[in-house]
Amino acid sequence: MLAPDRQTVVVVEVKSSASGLAAASALLDRRKRTRIARALRMLESLGVLGGMPVRLDAIFVSGSGSKPGLKHHQGRTLPPRGS
Repeated sequence: MLAPDRQTVVVVEVKSSASGLAAASALLDRRKRTRIARALRMLESLGVLGGMPVRLDAIFVSGSGSKPGLKHHQGRTLPPRGS
């Protein structure tokens, strides 16, 4: 999901697991983060990101039992390449 906030392009990855928040967060492993970074570099090279800074956020959802959980992790904002 791409969500521009007028100053930063925010990419949000959502992961869920019935086993809990820790299990959901484990789904966003190094391999997945590398794939997302590669896709962002491609979008940047195509000019889709408009030269704006980019931030990768993650939302983890647990739907197990009577206590569903939700955790938002705000990532680091990265400036456009070449700036």
